[in-house]
Amino acid sequence: MEPQPQRYERIQFEVEAIRITEANIIEMSSWCRGELKIEVGFDPYIVLSVEQNGQHSRKNRANVGDWITKNGRINKVYTDKQFNATLSPVRETPVVALEEWIDWAMREQDNATYYQTGKSMLAVRDDAVKEIIKLFGKQE
Repeated sequence: MEPQPQRYERIQFEVEAIRITEANIIEMSSWCRGELKIEVGFDPYIVLSVEQNGQHSRKNRANVGDWITKNGRINKVYTDKQFNATLSPVRETPVVALEEWIDWAMREQDNATYYQTGKSMLAVRDDAVKEIIKLFGKQE
């Protein structure tokens, strides 16, 4: 069974991430382009070549219980504690889109108020209403 990545986000960017388990470690080594290592008397692990500044400059070891994140061609290994302290699942709901539109409308209004730039408050409201209707459908 092929591992199915879920999307997680940091404040600045999103990554795909999968936690390594004994059941998926073989598939994970392929998913992250790593090398599976199995040594007698030790748990299996994956060795990843990690890019820094466009070059493969260091290796990371990923053990069962660790997380591997992928952002394009860049992989990173996190312990479970580091992962949970740094990343959170991406919320993909209409509510998140609505929050983003409200933030945008607030910034537009701030620009109009403080710098006499941006759209008028009514134009911002009209744009926001159109997007809300797209997200939730027109309610009668």
